[in-house]
Amino acid sequence: MSEKYIRICPCCREEITEDDNYVVCSVCRTPHHTECWLKTKHCSEEGCSGDSTSSGYGKTDSPFYINVGMEIVPEKSYDSEIALSDNSGIIEDFVTMALVERKAEYYLPKFTSMDKTNGKISFNLAACLFGWYWSIYRKLYIPAFILMASQLLVMNLPINPVFRYILAGLLFLTNGLIGNYLYKKRIYRCREEAIRLKEPNRSAYIATKGGVDMVLTIVMLVIFSVISVIRSYLPFFMAFFKIIQ
Repeated sequence: MSEKYIRICPCCREEITEDDNYVVCSVCRTPHHTECWLKTKHCSEEGCSGDSTSSGYGKTDSPFYINVGMEIVPEKSYDSEIALSDNSGIIEDFVTMALVERKAEYYLPKFTSMDKTNGKISFNLAACLFGWYWSIYRKLYIPAFILMASQLLVMNLPINPVFRYILAGLLFLTNGLIGNYLYKKRIYRCREEAIRLKEPNRSAYIATKGGVDMVLTIVMLVIFSVISVIRSYLPFFMAFFKIIQ
């Protein structure tokens, strides 16, 4: 890193060393630790308007800069033209963040932790509480279908209702425990494919495979809400129609 860029990160107030990964705000050219940028999603220099549009520095309103060895290289987003042989780790980080898009500051550290320990258990509260809705939201369509089918099967078992709800709860808990692992596998699989592609195919692929599926999640939520209401009030309507006949 040249003397020009040896500074104190304005977010954490700690020195940025040559070994640190960092970004440089395109507006005021102030370096930040990448972790700090991901947490704040904007430049921490007082009075600066530089910011991110989504999760950290995967996509920004204007170009920013990343640390590549000893150089400051202009970079607009994940559509990098940096040589993969020399900077594959940096490219992987950019593509991973672009694919995750929302809440990358949560998921990337989870992925890194699982990579270090080679573990598969990493609790995700959203995956536990919302079950297969979360899976659909994160485009884990096959796990979502399996969990949905399992839940429907459990809730229709001819056993005590208490045991049915306990089994259903265990399904949601299991999704919470392995959801991050399943999501990591999908993101890494898509990342490998994206890195093999050239622009503009890479950007198109990431736009299709990355991010979240809000539309299908809402559609499924509405459908099952309607079904639940119908099932709840069906006995009432049946009794009502018998009375008025």
